[in-house]
Amino acid sequence: MASLGIFGKGSVAILNTVLNPSTASPWQLMPESTLLAAWYDCHAVVRRLWGARTNLNLRVILAIEATHDNDDLMPVWLTNYSTWLHELQGATRMPVTLELFGSYPFESVRLHPQEILIADLCWRDPTVDAPGEWPGASRE
Repeated sequence: MASLGIFGKGSVAILNTVLNPSTASPWQLMPESTLLAAWYDCHAVVRRLWGARTNLNLRVILAIEATHDNDDLMPVWLTNYSTWLHELQGATRMPVTLELFGSYPFESVRLHPQEILIADLCWRDPTVDAPGEWPGASRE
């Protein structure tokens, strides 16, 4: 069992995770995958998260919950962007590119040829039928 420190709302939350290497997908065994899952769990406004890794950096794509009054994503994004970027860079100890995914369907999300998908987290997204399903995922 691994214990992870994840930043959230100015304090450190501890998440205990158990990964069984015989049943986990290869990408689930990467340390960054577990950190992204813990970070996603601590941020309820994040509806869906994808993580793609290269040798040099981590690309995190977020689908977030819109504001309640007018379905606008930008207030939530602008308010949280810097904090989220700092949290993710501190937790993963690598450069992070943080991107907002602003529209459905997800067919427009693209992986770059050198990227490896290490996280596809969607348990808060009501538009997804099955966890881990990424409709239309393709490489450029």
